[in-house]
Amino acid sequence: MVASELISDTLPAVKLTDTVSHVLDWMNEFKITQLPVISGTKLYGIIKENDLLDSESDEAAIKDSLYLDEHAPHGQSNLYVLEGKHLYEVLSLMAKYKLEILPVCDINKHYLGVITIRDIVQKLGDMFAVNEEGSILVVETQRNNYSLGEIGRIVESTNATVLSLYIYPVPDSNILRITLKVNVLNPSRIAATFERYKYAVAMSYYHLDNVEDYKQNLDLLFKLME
Repeated sequence: MVASELISDTLPAVKLTDTVSHVLDWMNEFKITQLPVISGTKLYGIIKENDLLDSESDEAAIKDSLYLDEHAPHGQSNLYVLEGKHLYEVLSLMAKYKLEILPVCDINKHYLGVITIRDIVQKLGDMFAVNEEGSILVVETQRNNYSLGEIGRIVESTNATVLSLYIYPVPDSNILRITLKVNVLNPSRIAATFERYKYAVAMSYYHLDNVEDYKQNLDLLFKLME
């Protein structure tokens, strides 16, 4: 999944002639504290709520309230992603610079749209098969023992299917923690099979009764990354 596929179809872009009060109204309406600023078809930067609250006049134009260090290597004017960049790069930039939004541009820095953290959470929910019926199993193994093919064969040997998988290296150890979403409501048979193959079963969740709670947990994850 690339940046151009993540663009929001609801969030507006700010023009340099828009007033502070108008942009603050937008931020309140969309429950967000950052918005992209454009000049014609070019991305000009990102305006933040704090920039506007410090303005001397609510009727001042954005061009008089937006400070950008055009020469800084990672100034606001440089915080954007090219349309063909992968979701992982989008996540990396948003986490590193504590962004709620990330503008998307072509190679000439023409503004194409903006990605929001809410859209990212929704896409991750789709990628992790949140809406699919099933259960979650967390297993651990040594890094040098990890085999994606073996994990797939273990699950399939129980007549189940892996719906999604992600890996987390346990800090200060040689352990990989592998989280699996599988298409069965009770993963106990799968867990027993993993144990026979010398995997440690760290935890399991038999039911995902509330999909919205899981999505909220993903939202919390990104807040913790800030």
